[in-house]
Amino acid sequence: MRLFSTLKGVGLLYRKSRWPSFLASAYAFQAWVRRTYAYHRLLLALLLTLGLLSSTMSRPTDERFATGLNQPRGMAFDEDGNLLVAEAGVVGASALGDAPILSNISGRVVRIAPSGQATEVLNGLPHTHYRDSGIAVGAADVVMLDGTLYALMGEGYEPL
Repeated sequence: MRLFSTLKGVGLLYRKSRWPSFLASAYAFQAWVRRTYAYHRLLLALLLTLGLLSSTMSRPTDERFATGLNQPRGMAFDEDGNLLVAEAGVVGASALGDAPILSNISGRVVRIAPSGQATEVLNGLPHTHYRDSGIAVGAADVVMLDGTLYALMGEGYEPL
């Protein structure tokens, strides 16, 4: 058995391998694993760095701005920076009855100043509570357009 052969056209000698071909592919696989492992280590280091940076950033905090609102729905700001809130209303003392539909005029629009002081802008809007489904409808949204206040009413429930 010849151990050396001549490479055609080049005149170089090379040793014929006695190792099976799967070992060569195993070596290539190991080299690929080493490269991939290095990429994974780099990716892990990057993710840890991002995690540490995000943990040092300040978190948003909750701050109670206004209280005493009755089912607030839509909100908008006016030209002065006040917050306008549409309130659907509240079921009053008449809720103790057995009527399936309870209606009153407790819906309103409230203006809340940046200081947190609430002022009633519009009141006496219709409020309806459907006892069977628990759905309450009334003032649903509010908007200021060219200095005029518009309130969207959410009435018209149709039982299935």
